Amino acid sequence: MKSAVIFFKCKEIASQFWPGITKTRCASFVLALFFSLVCVAMVAEAVTDTSVAVVVESHTFPTKCEASGRYVIETAGHLVAISSRGATGRACSFSEEADYVLSANYVMAADIDLSGYEWTPIGNIDAGVRNVFRGTFDGGGFVISGLAQSGQNVTVGLFGKTENAEIRNITLWGADFNIRGDFGRREFTVGIVAGEMIGGTLENVAVFGGKIAVNAPEYGSGAIGGAVGKALRVRFADVRVNGVEVVTYAVRGQPATRNESELLSFHEYNRESEVAAILPLRAVGGIAGCMEDCTVSNSVALNANVRANALSAGGFAGQICGGTFTASGAEIIHVESRTTDEIGGLSVNIGGFAGLVQENAVFEKCHTTGAVRAMEGNKPAAMVAAGGFAGRVSGSQEGIGVTFTQCMAFAEVTAVGLVGGFAGRLAGRSRISHSHATGSVSSCGNAGGFVGEITNASRIEFSTAAGAVSGGQSAAGFAAIVSDMGAPNTITSSLALGNVVVGTHPETTRRFAAKTIHNGINNCYANLGMVVIAEGALQHVFPSPFGKDGGDISALQAATFGG
Repeated sequence: MKSAVIFFKCKEIASQFWPGITKTRCASFVLALFFSLVCVAMVAEAVTDTSVAVVVESHTFPTKCEASGRYVIETAGHLVAISSRGATGRACSFSEEADYVLSANYVMAADIDLSGYEWTPIGNIDAGVRNVFRGTFDGGGFVISGLAQSGQNVTVGLFGKTENAEIRNITLWGADFNIRGDFGRREFTVGIVAGEMIGGTLENVAVFGGKIAVNAPEYGSGAIGGAVGKALRVRFADVRVNGVEVVTYAVRGQPATRNESELLSFHEYNRESEVAAILPLRAVGGIAGCMEDCTVSNSVALNANVRANALSAGGFAGQICGGTFTASGAEIIHVESRTTDEIGGLSVNIGGFAGLVQENAVFEKCHTTGAVRAMEGNKPAAMVAAGGFAGRVSGSQEGIGVTFTQCMAFAEVTAVGLVGGFAGRLAGRSRISHSHATGSVSSCGNAGGFVGEITNASRIEFSTAAGAVSGGQSAAGFAAIVSDMGAPNTITSSLALGNVVVGTHPETTRRFAAKTIHNGINNCYANLGMVVIAEGALQHVFPSPFGKDGGDISALQAATFGG
């Protein structure tokens, strides 16, 4: 009845404009009028509703929560809009500056699947754009999955480059980066969370699964990490990386070789995390490639396999330097660090925790487990400093260098060069105290159960080596070489508790220290039942707490040694 009334009223109105109008034309007029009114109403509502989202390149920018002052991310479109080169300056109705978008505060309110999107990093640094993210990003405990990026970018990750940014409470799952192109001699940085971070915080962040593949030129200077490529003055807290595969390709496009049995063993033992490189990169690490002046607490690289032909490679970081670097409670579990080819005479540093440690870094209550191998195909590679915890510790020429306190290395180490159960080479006034190495050590060069070489006014005290040792040029249960380099070194109140030392030269195969210059061994002991073999013959031992063979100590005495 009401429809009929409306129809006749509309016909009456229409007849004033078109006399003799038919029923059909009248109905068309009514429909047209209806849809016109609907459109007007929608426009009016959009104008009066200040919370409506703003469209940026076909993706909606997240709405701001006035109470918290943060933009709430609920969809993949929201995240893509933020990443679009700082939203190209059109993201906010009250600001046309990309800098605002990259300095804003964001919080996730749902899990987000980015599958199908070709990702552009938030804070993108490439040939034409230099936007840096300086805001905060709180994942709210939610997961971002399906993150993918390909092509040529200097900084690669969920975030490209950040400065004083805070990134926390987020899990990234199944990222897939395929980075190709000629970087020339530019440094490139790759990490699933961020390519490069300068200042700021990475807290309560987890990275699970995924793959990073990088094809770079022979002279590319790159830093690659499972979470962050390069970090400067960043605080890492409760960061976990597990199950990430990172592979770099040679210029010819050939990937690192892996046979089926290796891959099978990774999955059978849940050892699915792999960091690999076959180029002379600067640094490759399970969590970060290169770290400087950073602080690390309670962070873990789990089930990592670091395979690198980099200058420095480690289960946690390839290279660590900086006077204020500190690490406490960090763990490297089931690590395998190894090279896959020779690097043309360059020094290579490989460690269960870090390949190269410089200046005045501080480590406390950190530990590693797994294996460290420097290999050229199936053979040990040359020019290597390898250690179960650190490959090469260069320290500082003034004051105190790197310090390690209550750190553990449960790692087997195999390499050529300077090889130790804890450190390959300890130099630069560095200090190790109350620390232990338990893995076996093997080298065609110089092998020590705890350290390959200690030099340049460095010191080791109240520490223990418990692994079997096999060496070429020299082999010893604790230190292969004790050299002064113009400044005396000291090893005091330490133990060599391994069962066997095997070497090739009787004069440089010893229970405690093989080669000593200006002997600095004080109150040190070796396992009473340790067997020393050189040239296939059992060697006579001369026990002394101040000599190369150390004093005799039984297992019971060792358990109470030092109080």
